Amino acid sequence: PLGLEARPGPGGATLIVPAREAGPSGTVRGRVVSAGLGTPIARALLQIHGTGVHATTGPTGEFLISPVPAGIHDLIVEAAGFEEFTVRSVDIRDGVTAPLLIRLRAQPTYMAEVVVTPGKVSVLREDLAAGLAVDMDDAVLVPTLGGDVSRVVESLPGVAAADNSAAFNVRGAETRDVAMVLDGLELIEPFHLQRFQNPFSFVDATLVERLDFYAGGFTAEYGDRHGGFIEMSTETPVDRSHGRVQLGTINTRLACEAPLPGAKGSWLVSARTWYPEALWDTLELGEGGLQPRFQDLYAKVSLNVSPRTVLSAHGLFAAERLDFFAPEDDESTDATTHSGYAWIRALNSWNESWYSETVLSSGRFRRTRTGISAPEDDVVSVRDDREVRFAGLKHDSSFQWTPSQILKAGFEVRWLAAEYDYFLRDDAGSDLVPPVAIDPRGTSLGLYLAHRSSLHPRLAAEIGLWWDKQT
Repeated sequence: PLGLEARPGPGGATLIVPAREAGPSGTVRGRVVSAGLGTPIARALLQIHGTGVHATTGPTGEFLISPVPAGIHDLIVEAAGFEEFTVRSVDIRDGVTAPLLIRLRAQPTYMAEVVVTPGKVSVLREDLAAGLAVDMDDAVLVPTLGGDVSRVVESLPGVAAADNSAAFNVRGAETRDVAMVLDGLELIEPFHLQRFQNPFSFVDATLVERLDFYAGGFTAEYGDRHGGFIEMSTETPVDRSHGRVQLGTINTRLACEAPLPGAKGSWLVSARTWYPEALWDTLELGEGGLQPRFQDLYAKVSLNVSPRTVLSAHGLFAAERLDFFAPEDDESTDATTHSGYAWIRALNSWNESWYSETVLSSGRFRRTRTGISAPEDDVVSVRDDREVRFAGLKHDSSFQWTPSQILKAGFEVRWLAAEYDYFLRDDAGSDLVPPVAIDPRGTSLGLYLAHRSSLHPRLAAEIGLWWDKQT
């Protein structure tokens, strides 16, 4: 107020000197979130390099740095449990606010706590918000075939699976009662070679940054599932671009990922092709003449639309072909399967209390099997053609009503259509059994509402209601 300012002096002294005239300055405003799920990071430290200007994030991850001298500056961001990140060349202009959305990657060797309970086990890289963590360095030590994420899950308590299958059971539930969710979308039968005990899944374990496994005690937002529930989030490049080429005894993997210019988002692509001849005996594919081939591809583009909104587009595709020929028995089979998912995901933080997630999706699966057999010199031909299509919309909202109460609500609408065509004929073209041709269609609707309240610093209670209908 007197035109004076304090400056550091020699020997730790503080000097009171005439204040310098303030030059042009601007403001940096934004939000710091985790790269895995987009959850806010509180108490992160942000520093304008080369100046004494700094700030920390609040409970919602938001920050405001002002005044910042006009010019080009680097912004350094630090948070406990996360890798340090530098936003390069932030352009600060006089009287202008620069908005930023900063995504931090969790430290791969950071471990706050390891807890195994009947309800939830978190594996792979974990953010501090959950409090249950096993780092990726430990997870990759689990013996797996071809980097399959399902093999990691099979090592957890309460999970049972055959050695030659990627499908598993949780606490006695059937495989179809276990939901696998990848980046917000529930996958339908995400396994290769389903006619041969599902030896591999579509999901590449090296892409998964975070995996949460729920074995029981589901709250309302998880719907009517009676088995396990698995949520997987793929990694998000935040600092540099890089690629990987992996050659193995049963598959080859190619991957590439990179951030977009100006910290506006990121993209990644991963493709695998399999050649499991080395494991025929183990996977019960050892019949003479049986030759399976299959591939899968995952792609993601993530855009930081604003400091409060992240929009991402995803695609997961898989194809397989299995040929069998036994000339001594005059038998041959040709089976193909094609699966495809495409979805758009929006993560929004509307204000300090309201957070939402919306997923718009579609998919198509087709299986075709044709074959000829000659039992006792009678030629028999078969054709089995199946196709399923779906489209869906899912929305979840969480609202912090008071510091000790949270309201959650959401809905899911899914349209499904299927076609099934089957016949079994002799060499004269006559049907040996009545042919089947059906095309069922329907819609599934689900709604939920839940309320969570903190009764004590160590005790919380939640009550919820789920309603669904199928037509």
